[in-house]
Amino acid sequence: MKKGQLFSQPFMYIFAIVVIALIFLFGFQMIGKLKSTTCSVENIKFITDLNNEIDRIYSQGFSGSSTLCSLVPRSRVSDSSCEIIIPQGLDGVCILDPTKSLDYTNIPFEEFANDIKLLQGHTDKNLYFISENKNCDLEKIPPVKIQNVEIKETICVKSNEVVKIVIENKGRNVEIRKVR
Repeated sequence: MKKGQLFSQPFMYIFAIVVIALIFLFGFQMIGKLKSTTCSVENIKFITDLNNEIDRIYSQGFSGSSTLCSLVPRSRVSDSSCEIIIPQGLDGVCILDPTKSLDYTNIPFEEFANDIKLLQGHTDKNLYFISENKNCDLEKIPPVKIQNVEIKETICVKSNEVVKIVIENKGRNVEIRKVR
């Protein structure tokens, strides 16, 4: 072998190691972005499922029609035919009317309860996603205003529990309430 060939081999190995390291770094970044996207998709699916069920009851057109739905952590957990799956990566979901006086004892998330006290009367959003441990990037999914809804009481659901709600047509709007 010639002297020039001996000196070029170490540079080839160093170049290969650098390229492999960059591929791993890029791969881990893409996996992180994919997890964030999954969280956003689950949140949007939750909103869509809830809106579809509300629209279905509202469009029936007569007062008194209702359905029993379950807010569940995964499908086939409850005996309800209507299951709305709570997104993974969150601590929970709250459905409330911040324009009315709220019972803060129904909110199991301390930091969220403090935040909603500040917002009370200043927002019309009524669906909130709670993630105190920042598993999910909530900046992509802000609080949402669900249309044609009257919320009598605060409904907060932790991500690992099942809560049954009744969605009932009241004529001009739809009422959501928790089943005791």
